[in-house]
Amino acid sequence: MTIKFTLLVVFYFGLTFQTFSQDLPKTQKPIKQRYNLFHPTPKDSLRSFDPDRPNITESPYTVDAGHIQYEADFLRYEFKTTEESKEHALLYNYFNVKLGLTNSIALQLLVQTYAHQNTEQLNTHEKTSDAGFGDLTLRLKKNFLGNDGNVSLAVIPYLTFPTNHYTDNSRYEGGIIVPIMFKLKNDWQLSVQVEGDRLKDDAGNGMHNQLLQSVNITHPIFSKSLSASLETYYEYNLKDHSINSYVDPALQYQVSKALMFDVGFNLGIQKAADHALFAGIAFRL
Repeated sequence: MTIKFTLLVVFYFGLTFQTFSQDLPKTQKPIKQRYNLFHPTPKDSLRSFDPDRPNITESPYTVDAGHIQYEADFLRYEFKTTEESKEHALLYNYFNVKLGLTNSIALQLLVQTYAHQNTEQLNTHEKTSDAGFGDLTLRLKKNFLGNDGNVSLAVIPYLTFPTNHYTDNSRYEGGIIVPIMFKLKNDWQLSVQVEGDRLKDDAGNGMHNQLLQSVNITHPIFSKSLSASLETYYEYNLKDHSINSYVDPALQYQVSKALMFDVGFNLGIQKAADHALFAGIAFRL
């Protein structure tokens, strides 16, 4: 049912692409295919600043060729309770650095700089504490539609390397992410995302497939510089058929054309779902 609904939303708004495109003068859609890593896009031709953060739903826009974009959680606090344990974790400077390779392709490196995790077993009340460097994730974002337009689509394959020192995860993980964005009238912005992942099981060393789908709506409040977003998404484990659902409100404050701060939280609906509070930054060079 959810998959059908997402496809209907994508189809409906996709029909409006031609109308949106006709509303834009040709001067607003410069041809930038000739720019690359060694021939950077001029600053006066850069597309609007649109980071992947703060939500789970990614932006389909890529960093302009030859430019760098940095996005990070200053601080992220995660906690959850399962049938076996309570877990609390603090993550410091969890960042994503992006490099524009061409006009439509960007390389991304995500690094968990440092994390501290506390775990309490509910049956024995035994407590353990671990800390250290986290995982590394390599991603490649390819925009296929509307990198400078009102309807945009990208594909993001990724691979996570098990380099962390604070959990027992020793398995490589990976997947593919497909975000779609629609810029609507009166500064409303609608984003949807479908994602398929191959992940390690929470218990044991087995692996499972997971489906994630999200919907996010964003709009300025009080001024053009301050925006509010509301997102909902779910994760469906195809191995044990469990599902976790989330609601994610966030605020973004854009200081300049290339600097933005944000705060927000991820609220898990089910008891075993993760919860998180975060504050972060994004800037472009």
